[in-house]
Amino acid sequence: MDLAGTVDMTASISVYQAGCNDPVITSMLGGTPSEVPEHYAQASAIKLVPLGIPQVLVLGSRDDFWPLPLVDAYVDAATRAGDHVRRILIPRAGHHEIASPLSFTWPQIRSAIALLVEGKLPS
Repeated sequence: MDLAGTVDMTASISVYQAGCNDPVITSMLGGTPSEVPEHYAQASAIKLVPLGIPQVLVLGSRDDFWPLPLVDAYVDAATRAGDHVRRILIPRAGHHEIASPLSFTWPQIRSAIALLVEGKLPS
């Protein structure tokens, strides 16, 4: 289960730079993709597909932090590699609402988690 997480470290460098006003990814991984490519290969889910497990990626329709094309690119890459992946886009939710068990999003997220525990994907 991924709650608006980073699925592609390289493609997300500019997203974090703009959203956090800080070089979060390059600082965390110890340099740029050209300086430490092995760090990016180990930390980017998109470079690790197929993962071989069912996956659900959840984000809000009002998430102004994560560009939907990055998430969709991951879903496409993982699916082509043979993984079973679902993307859930929760209407009216922003970036932070999907991570709070007190939010209106939680029943849908809890249901998706329960299905994953059973080895199933939400429809």
